[in-house]
Amino acid sequence: MKFTSVSAKLNIAVGSISVASLVIGFFVLFSYAKQIETDVYINTQQELISEAKDKIASKMKIGITNAISIANDKRIRIALEKNQRQLAIDSLQDISKKMKQHTEFQNIKIHLHTKDNKSFLRNWKLDKYGDDLSSFRDSVVSVNKNYLPIKTFEIGRAGLLIRAITPIIESNELHIGSLEFIQGINSVVKFFDKKNQGFLLLMDENINEKIKTGKNFSFNKNKKFKQYIISQKFINEKFLTDAKTINMQQLIKDKYILSSEYLYTYTDVTNFRNQKLGIVLLAKPLSIVNTAIDGAENLIYMALLGILGMMIVISLVIIISLKNLVITPLKKFEQGLNDFFLFLQGKKEYTENLEIKTNDEFGHMATSLKENIAVSARLHEEINELNLNLEEKIEEKTRKVTTLLDNAGQGFLSFSCDLIIDDEYSKECIKLLGENLAGKYIPDILFSNNPTKQKFFQKTVLEACRIDSTLVQESILTLLPNEIILNKRALKLDYKILENEKLMLIITNITAQKKLEKKVKKEQEVLKMIVEIVSESETFYDTKKGYENFINTYENHINYSKTPLNNISEIYRVIHTFKGAFSQLYMGDIVKFLHSLESKLSLMLRENNHTNEQLLNILKSTDFSSNLNNELEIIRTILGDEFLDSQNYLKINCSDINQLQKKIHNVFREQRFNTSESKEIIKQVSNLSNQKLIHLLRPYANLAQQLASKLEKEIYEFEIIGDNKLIISEKYKPFVKSLIHIFRNCIDHGIEDQETRLINNKDEIGTISCNFSVDNDKIQIIISDDGAGIDKEKVLSKAITEEILTKDEAYKLNDDDIYALIFDARLSTKNTVSDISGRGIGMNAVSVEVDKIGGYIEIRSQKNIGTTFTFNLPKSEEEE
Repeated sequence: MKFTSVSAKLNIAVGSISVASLVIGFFVLFSYAKQIETDVYINTQQELISEAKDKIASKMKIGITNAISIANDKRIRIALEKNQRQLAIDSLQDISKKMKQHTEFQNIKIHLHTKDNKSFLRNWKLDKYGDDLSSFRDSVVSVNKNYLPIKTFEIGRAGLLIRAITPIIESNELHIGSLEFIQGINSVVKFFDKKNQGFLLLMDENINEKIKTGKNFSFNKNKKFKQYIISQKFINEKFLTDAKTINMQQLIKDKYILSSEYLYTYTDVTNFRNQKLGIVLLAKPLSIVNTAIDGAENLIYMALLGILGMMIVISLVIIISLKNLVITPLKKFEQGLNDFFLFLQGKKEYTENLEIKTNDEFGHMATSLKENIAVSARLHEEINELNLNLEEKIEEKTRKVTTLLDNAGQGFLSFSCDLIIDDEYSKECIKLLGENLAGKYIPDILFSNNPTKQKFFQKTVLEACRIDSTLVQESILTLLPNEIILNKRALKLDYKILENEKLMLIITNITAQKKLEKKVKKEQEVLKMIVEIVSESETFYDTKKGYENFINTYENHINYSKTPLNNISEIYRVIHTFKGAFSQLYMGDIVKFLHSLESKLSLMLRENNHTNEQLLNILKSTDFSSNLNNELEIIRTILGDEFLDSQNYLKINCSDINQLQKKIHNVFREQRFNTSESKEIIKQVSNLSNQKLIHLLRPYANLAQQLASKLEKEIYEFEIIGDNKLIISEKYKPFVKSLIHIFRNCIDHGIEDQETRLINNKDEIGTISCNFSVDNDKIQIIISDDGAGIDKEKVLSKAITEEILTKDEAYKLNDDDIYALIFDARLSTKNTVSDISGRGIGMNAVSVEVDKIGGYIEIRSQKNIGTTFTFNLPKSEEEE
């Protein structure tokens, strides 16, 4: 084979590649220049069709959304169900008015149909109804038959219209008819016109015969366009004049066509059965299209010239550079390597130094080769020594790492994606998880009695193993449990990703830490209780006294002349009120005890098969005192006997005050003292056993703040507003105590979380207020919030579910009747029971206490505005 130097080969290769690149580039760019015109036309056609379809689809989507929304209007359903056309007219007029104010729809067209396909109401033609639509309104028939909504083009007297039709379903899933939302296409036409583009909705003039609509529509002949009828109001006359010059048959065949002014294309218009009704004629000014074509072609030709010049320059530079930078150093390097190999073979006693002094790869290679020759013998000896000692060093290092892990106070083990534990693990793993762990299934070890958690652990680990990204793997592993209870120990689990589809599990015994946290939490709860009791000592003494009195007299609450159900409800209300009062004082143990007792009473109410004697036996078997005594012992230990026993005020037996009042009254009557001074003396003696109303209400302001914080809500601080001198008698106290349920209701049911309030354009901080006043014959207490308001639909639904009333009875109730239902002991709008609410008995307790003192309750509520409770109580001479 003839010898050819590297230099010659490189020169030939560079020259050949350059020439070939120039030829190929020229033909590619020239061909692309010819193709670009066609591509621009096709892209323009596709863009016009895509934009038209998007706008029409959006129009239809808005139509079906409005149709479904209007169909869900309760008045529409009632009007259609009960054949009340006037109610439907009024409802649609209200809806039309709102849509004018808040949307782009100024004159909506709504058509209501009965379930047997007859016209019930046309809101634009009120006097035309009752006509049978079955023969020519296929879409209406389909909706009433299949109960599925339809959005489609359909023929009408004005040509093609967008019709969105949805079934109307009664709340009991009963189909009662359908609703049609009718739209034109003008907004889409104007959108295209603003962009200097043409849009023409054309209906086939022979459509009646083609799809057999069942009805022959007559159309305005002035809107005739070739073999079509124009189906839009807004028309750009310039565009229409030019459009009349094109050949429609040629357009249909070639998909696009050019006039002197526009590029035209079209898209078919079909109904919901995919039957063709006509076309949309679309156009874009030819001046805009040609500008894009000219610009692209100019760039191509300029690029071609630039490539030609660059290829010539690059070829020359490469040839010269290769000679100086590659060929010459390669020749020197060849000579140096030949000397080096002869030296290694022992055929030469020395090697010539490579004289390549360039600061590049060749220079570095020459220097490196000389250095390697000098140290090759020494490296050979070191390699032999390393081979002998390597195994011993690895074993020593492994022993050190194992010792370190065994004394780290944590368990270390690894497992593969098949969840089988590897052979190596630290000694702490044996202590925490058991012996002989190697080869065992890790979910069985961690969650031996919980198949659900085993399955979740397996699924999560396998999902992480299937992912290549370490970041995503770590994110998935955060879903795994990080704390478990195993063998009566609290264990913290950390997961690390290793190589070769391995995972490491690090186990830490945190039992002592958890015990400490539990102890600290208990101490914090005790501290909160002590602070609250000291702050509200009168409330504490009053609640303690009332509960101790109940413990000694609960038998008196069982009236054997009444049914067991009445007596259970009475005990239930008393227990619920005491629970709320103790919760206000953070006396958690007794609150839990009373909550558990409530659950027993709630079960007895549902079973409704117990006797009064059984109720009494349950109360006798209940240890009411132990939880209270435990709480009191804590208070005594911290605050001392003096605080717990003294109660900070002079104790006077109420019966002594009553006897003194009677004696004074008898003396005045015998002595015929009937002056205002004598009445004032009797009143002041009576007030010794009474309290100021503002003092009894004031703790509720603090309670509301505490409860809001517990439920992660926020309210403004508020004060009780009213006459500081108003004193009420003992008979009002049970009612005032029951108001704790109103404040709890305001926080739990009324005030929304901050996110919901912001969505509803409300201050993220809620407002609660409480004020009272007095006039000649009554005391009025008003409690209000600016929360969600009472959900009347939800109240009625719950009442029907709990069989408190029937559906027929529910429809007849006015707002006051609906609000009154929240005081029914059988009803709660909460789906779950907590220590705050959910049983329904709290509001009932308020109602019972109001009835006992001869008062009445007024409620005003508005959705997303709030609720106001007004308590009107009779005033006796003592309440002044």
